[in-house]
Amino acid sequence: MFQDIRQPRRSLKEVLPRRQTSIVARFPKPPHSNRSGLFIFLLTIVFVVIGAMAISSLFSGAKVFVTPQTADLTFDKTTVNYAPVESMIFTPISESTTLVATGEEKVSEKATGQVIIYNNYSPASQKLIATTRLESKAGKIYRLVEAVTVPGQKTVSGQVTPGSVEAKIIADATGDSYNSSLTDFTIPGFKGGPRYDQFYARSKTPIAGGLIGNRPVVAEADKNKAVQDLHTSLTQKLLTQSRAQIPESFILYDDATNFEFTDKLVVGNGTSSRAILTTTIGGTAYLLEENRLTAKLSESQPKNNLSGLTIILPDIRHLDIKISATNQATTTKDKVLKLIVTGKTKAIAQVDVTKLVIALADQPQSQAGAIFNQMAEIQNAKVSLFPPWLRRFPQESAKIKIVLLPTN
Repeated sequence: MFQDIRQPRRSLKEVLPRRQTSIVARFPKPPHSNRSGLFIFLLTIVFVVIGAMAISSLFSGAKVFVTPQTADLTFDKTTVNYAPVESMIFTPISESTTLVATGEEKVSEKATGQVIIYNNYSPASQKLIATTRLESKAGKIYRLVEAVTVPGQKTVSGQVTPGSVEAKIIADATGDSYNSSLTDFTIPGFKGGPRYDQFYARSKTPIAGGLIGNRPVVAEADKNKAVQDLHTSLTQKLLTQSRAQIPESFILYDDATNFEFTDKLVVGNGTSSRAILTTTIGGTAYLLEENRLTAKLSESQPKNNLSGLTIILPDIRHLDIKISATNQATTTKDKVLKLIVTGKTKAIAQVDVTKLVIALADQPQSQAGAIFNQMAEIQNAKVSLFPPWLRRFPQESAKIKIVLLPTN
């Protein structure tokens, strides 16, 4: 009933599971892949170059650092002829100081004052000679210091107005009895005629200064010092005020002036030791136009490396320039002003920046040296281009900047 069931023998290779073969096929690389990578690389290079060129065009620029030609100029009382002459009349200013009278002197002086003389006689003017008498209401006689002409009447809108003129009078005799407050005067010379009542005078100021006797006096040394101090103070004030009024292109030198001073010392009445010194300054200033003066100063120098060039004198205002004594009174534009110049200054050639920029625009950097050599006002120059790989100046002038270097 039972049978032996025998399996056929199998080798080990047949018993073990078989190794499955991968169904994923390996595909070989396309034959054109190497050429595609090279194309992308070259395209990238082209874009980089184009971008660099665009950046260069957009942000390109040039700086040129220029050192101008210079020369040292020396003036040793050099005479320079300057024309035309510009002048200004100073507006007078005054200043006072108080002094103490330490001495005493005997005096015999006449009183003086200012009056206004009226002509209500006719439209014709009337001349009055010096020493013409005027009589005050108190019966005191005074005389005109200088001749005057009294204008005639004026009629405006049917209303007649007497002519008038101001004049200085002096007492006929010394003494304080002629001192007076404001008063009216007649002209005795017209007495008995129709002019007597129509010509008259009235005080503009009190009449004062008449004295016979001793009067306090200020020591001469004290007075001279006070006068000198006032002259110095007023001179500086007048120059400062005047310089603030003139155009920047003009120069007003301290000694290119013709000052006029008036000093008046009034000593207190009686035994008073107080004295007032009042000084008034006026006169004329000569204004020198800076560019014109620079050219005249350059012409006065011996030939040098700046001869024929337009120059700048940075220290021109520090030179000592005086007006020659031979023409102190020159005030008109048609005359030549003789200047006496002393001092030292550096002269700097003026570089024509616009001309230089135009010459450099769109030129190769290699041509810069030749362009600089053609401009005599340039001592040396250095060029800086951006981006650094540029070898040509920008075509647009606005992208070229000239930097003038300071000179030592």
